[in-house]
Amino acid sequence: MRVITRHIDHQSRSDVYRVFAFGDLHLGNIHANETALRMLVKRIEADDNAYWIGMGDYCDFINLHDPRFDPRDIPGWLMGGDELADIARAESDHIANILAPIKTKCLGLIAGNHEEKLLQHSECDAYSRLVEALADGKHDHRLDHRGIVSLVFSRQGGGGMTVNLYATHGSTSGRTQGAAANNLSNLMAHVDNIDVVLQAHLHKGQHLQMAKFRPARNKTRAVTIHGITIPPMCGEMRYAESKDYSAVSQGYAVITIDHDKRRISAALEAV
Repeated sequence: MRVITRHIDHQSRSDVYRVFAFGDLHLGNIHANETALRMLVKRIEADDNAYWIGMGDYCDFINLHDPRFDPRDIPGWLMGGDELADIARAESDHIANILAPIKTKCLGLIAGNHEEKLLQHSECDAYSRLVEALADGKHDHRLDHRGIVSLVFSRQGGGGMTVNLYATHGSTSGRTQGAAANNLSNLMAHVDNIDVVLQAHLHKGQHLQMAKFRPARNKTRAVTIHGITIPPMCGEMRYAESKDYSAVSQGYAVITIDHDKRRISAALEAV
């Protein structure tokens, strides 16, 4: 499992930071909410204290020979001859162009099952292509299927606060909120000394909180661990309709870090 450490030096005790986590975008499918994604990119770009983590399944990556391919799901921008000749490349270029304005704010990129299946069956590494396209020359973004982002906050070079985020695309299925909660709870127990656990893949949003004791000076202290299942940024796809899946609530997660008060909060925001 990869670990990315990011040092953030701030000037003021009043600075508050936000980490946006989003995934299951499925660009290249007509049900992808590209408008909401572009609005989120503008929000992150305009916020000096904002960072983000990509949670996988950035594009649909379903080509003409894939048994899941349905021409009714293709958006207009993919209907050209060059685009249809190499759908994966066209989709990769499209998402890279959208995310380019915020690539310096990227903390890490998770590989989703759509990226992994494309590599497995077509020998096309769209995930690595996206990592390279969003490289800023200073920071590592590659987390693969799961990894840890460690944020080290300090003020004017002094001591500060460390926040550890464990992110995974997810691998299990579950139609009910109870099944999703059980899986999320299991993930929250996987790795020690984690403050926030993020998973995607299930196309539903959920926020759990778990209190744990941690050693402190001469005593223990209770800390809150946040577990978040990231909702998708796409609507109800055709295959979901055929399998009688429930309606989809779209959105993303926002983790707010107040380093001076040593406080972490989290919320799901709908689009």
